[in-house]
Amino acid sequence: MYEFYLLEQKYIQLISNIIPSYSVCFYVVFVVHQFPSDNVWGDITMKLEGTGRVLLQLDAEVNVEYKEMQKMPKNPLDTEQVYRSFEIECTPGFLSRNNSIMIMTACGRWVGTTGIEPLPQSGMAVFEIGLPTGFIVLNDDLRRYVNSLMVPNLRYARANSRYVHFFFDT
Repeated sequence: MYEFYLLEQKYIQLISNIIPSYSVCFYVVFVVHQFPSDNVWGDITMKLEGTGRVLLQLDAEVNVEYKEMQKMPKNPLDTEQVYRSFEIECTPGFLSRNNSIMIMTACGRWVGTTGIEPLPQSGMAVFEIGLPTGFIVLNDDLRRYVNSLMVPNLRYARANSRYVHFFFDT
């Protein structure tokens, strides 16, 4: 599933060679546009006119080769119901005259207290946040954040050019 978010008024033309007959043009204030793709190869060309900010998010993930091999925590009385393990909420904010500083609040909590074997704590967990192009996080700042003990179960944090990883343990 591909999603395109348009935050300000722009003219956008989207052409995909993944789905050859798929082309979209729109001129709007806010759009969330989704289209599924069975083929996860190819390229997408996006042409923009105007000023402001646009977010193009493209995500394709595969954890296992066959869907029937996926193991999700399910309700034993209703096998269609899947139990959640975590709740995660991310809220980005932008500062400075040209929005070049991003402050993101990311909150996650364990909700795996239901099911056949409810657990009061999750055990080891890794929280991965993707960094938008052009933004960085300094590892020194992450070390200071971990050492501040503001988040009691946060044990380690590291950043590279694409992701920030937070390691939690009880």
